[in-house]
Amino acid sequence: MELQAEVDKFIMLQTMIDREGNDENKRDAHSMVFDDMHFRSGLSPEETTRYKDANFFAGKFCQSLLRNYIGNRNPADMERQLRRFYRLPLQEKIRLINQLH
Repeated sequence: MELQAEVDKFIMLQTMIDREGNDENKRDAHSMVFDDMHFRSGLSPEETTRYKDANFFAGKFCQSLLRNYIGNRNPADMERQLRRFYRLPLQEKIRLINQLH
């Protein structure tokens, strides 16, 4: 669930940035969501690991969205990819992400 939430957060932020029309900030959404984040103190080691893993895998997936769809492709193609991704079980999502270049 955390992995999908990170992807959703990125898509929402990227959509807001795209609507502003400021080309200078187009790629900042990825950094904002995946690099400039902090974990709440007091998390258990298991929770910390889960959130770090979600951040890593979602970041890799969203980087591929930036590379392949955002700003230069048909938004319908990205929407199809996102719907396909959303329907996958967690292990299939991770497998798909691990296959990305």
